[in-house]
Amino acid sequence: MRKLIQQKSVIIIGTIILLGLSYSCGNSKEQESDSLLEYTEDDLENSSSEVAKVYTFNQDCKATIENMDFSSLCFSDEKTPAYKIGEMSNFGNRCQFELADGQLRFALVYRDYSEVAPDEVAMANQAFQQSHQKTAEMMYKKLNSVKDLGDYAFIGADSIDNSDEKVLEILVSNVLISIAADPEYCGFSDEELIKLGRILTAYVKK
Repeated sequence: MRKLIQQKSVIIIGTIILLGLSYSCGNSKEQESDSLLEYTEDDLENSSSEVAKVYTFNQDCKATIENMDFSSLCFSDEKTPAYKIGEMSNFGNRCQFELADGQLRFALVYRDYSEVAPDEVAMANQAFQQSHQKTAEMMYKKLNSVKDLGDYAFIGADSIDNSDEKVLEILVSNVLISIAADPEYCGFSDEELIKLGRILTAYVKK
């Protein structure tokens, strides 16, 4: 069951990335006015215009997770608790991890901006944010936007594939942070997911 849930998380991440890339290649359709999330067109424009930095992927996933401090989370007092590196880490632009005996999973996915001109980064970010929001509204029946976390973030639950996991996804310029937790995880609350989200966001930005 855990493996099935992990595969579903991977599918969701891949779908979002593909949609985002298609939008960044020139599609700038406006969002519908009946959005399930609280983010408006102005919110997306403002966040994109303020963040133009491009973050570089560190291919050493072991060093990535061991440079973070997870001791404030509910399942461990250790800075670096037991973890597994996910198979999707082999794709060359992401690191994927499992913690808490597989009940907590997260990934850092870096979109390739090598062919994006510096003055076009904000536009590419905005396009991806728009497509990401539209995809979230298709994937989840319950959505809550999270303000003051990255450029854009939401918590999703009750997905269309009937998974019982809860997901927090965050955009930080060209980086997608995706966190998924099982109901059995001690930190299944929104607050605990956001706490991890802040740890990962701080790592990306440092």
